Order: sequence, then C-alpha cells, then structure tokens
Amino acid sequence: LKPNGLEILVNYMENNPDKGFAFGNVEYIDSNSNSLNDTWFEARPSFSFAYSYDELIKMYGDIASIFPFAGQIIRKELLTKYNFENCFVLLFDVYLWFSLMATGNKLGLINEKVANYRIHEGQLTSLSKKSIYDIRGYFETEYYRKLLFQIKDLDVIRKICNDSQYIDKLETEKDISFVLAEYLFSKYSSTTGYNALSELLNKEETMLYLREKFGYTIGNLRAKQYSKEYLPLIIEENWRKKARRIGGELNICQLIWLLIYKLTRNPFKKAIKQQETKKEYSL
Repeated sequence: LKPNGLEILVNYMENNPDKGFAFGNVEYIDSNSNSLNDTWFEARPSFSFAYSYDELIKMYGDIASIFPFAGQIIRKELLTKYNFENCFVLLFDVYLWFSLMATGNKLGLINEKVANYRIHEGQLTSLSKKSIYDIRGYFETEYYRKLLFQIKDLDVIRKICNDSQYIDKLETEKDISFVLAEYLFSKYSSTTGYNALSELLNKEETMLYLREKFGYTIGNLRAKQYSKEYLPLIIEENWRKKARRIGGELNICQLIWLLIYKLTRNPFKKAIKQQETKKEYSL
C-alpha cells in the first residue's frame, strides 16, 4: 500500500455506503521498487470507469478479471457471508469478487493510486511459469463458472450469453440453467456446462421441457460431446503438443536422462530412424 492508500480506500467507503467493495488503482514497479510508469487500469485497453454492472458481470462471466487485488477493500460484514475458495491458487480473489457481484452487491472504482504492484521473473504469472499458470487456471476456471448459476436476473444472463443461439427463447428463470449451461459448453468447451446439461437431461420433466421449448435433446449433447471441436483444452492434442514443447523448464539432468532414454530404448529403431530422431529433437 502507498502511504495514503488505506486512507483513500476507507474514505471512499465512508462516502459511498451503498458500495459493498471497491478497488483503487495500482502502480507497477520493478524488482528495485522503481516505477514502471504504468498502472493497472491504464494497462488494460478495454477498461473504463464508466462500466455498468451488466458490463462488468459480462466480463467476469467470460473470466476476464480487470480488478487489482492489491488495491481492494471490502466491508467486513460481507466476509461473514462470502468466503475465499481455499483450494484456489490463482483465482481465489476473483472467486470472492464474482460471488459478491453475482448476488447483487455494488462495487466502486477509484481513480487514485493506492498501492504498488511489483513485477519480477519469479511471480506465478510470469511467462516462465505460463504452463503451470495455464493448467491451474483451467481447473479453477471450471469451478469458478459454477457461480454463474447463482444469477437469477434475466437481463444479466442475456448480457452474458448474448451470442447464444437460444437467447431469444430465454423467458423465465426456469430457462436460465439451460441457456447458461449450453452457452458455456458450446463456446468454451466447459466441463461445468456439460455437467449442468447432463443433470438437466437426466430429469425426465426437464428433459421433456427442453425438447419442447428449445428443441434440445440428449442427441444434441452427444453430438457436441463427441466432436473434437468441443473437447476440453486439457485433453486436446494441441495442449499435449504445447506441453512437449516446453523445454525451458527442463534442467540439465532431465535433458541428459531424455537423451540416454532415447538412445538406449531401442538401438535397432534408433539406427533405422536416426535421421527422423535428429529432426524430432533440437537441443
């Protein structure tokens, strides 16, 4: 926090009793505490202090966090109702904020620098740790998406699922679970969406309702389930190839072991495909 950071945050909350939580701006600094002449809000070209609640919740529905956790303040009474997700590593703060937003709590944005944010190579979000970040983010994102089903406002759901093929048929609160689940599964290959659709279609009453109103059946779910287009990121072939290419995280011992394994695994195969082996590995 900057010397006057807490004062700015508390004064804002005292002057805005309708806000449940708020965020001030954060200045980026390097490992030696020198300013990088950039801030959290300015670094996000899509950010605006004029965002409406609907626009913000749409962003969080798409898992796009724009709030600086280092400049955050929350009313204590809210923390007795909403808890951190203790198993999360990356999105534990985002999970809390979206829990608050999804249940109608108002937030504030403060156009003043209240804290510093240090950028260094060792942090989890650095490029050197991107593979770990991606994997953890995948699992946490799927759990995070369950929060969307707490939203009961039809207009907000229309904002979040605005490009859903079923959005025009969203008429009652009863329709929200299906529209959200189908949207998540179709757009993001979300396992959360798939599981929600499965639960709906496993209930005979709901299954008949979805077939009559939306023309959606178990056949529709199966068709997408077995399409490579809808396979989750974690099991896509591209994900596996990407994981194999991450050589920067191998130490010298691992590289030596890999060479020994490759050269001794099958001498005859090695002799026959020596040229292919040279093409396959580049050290």
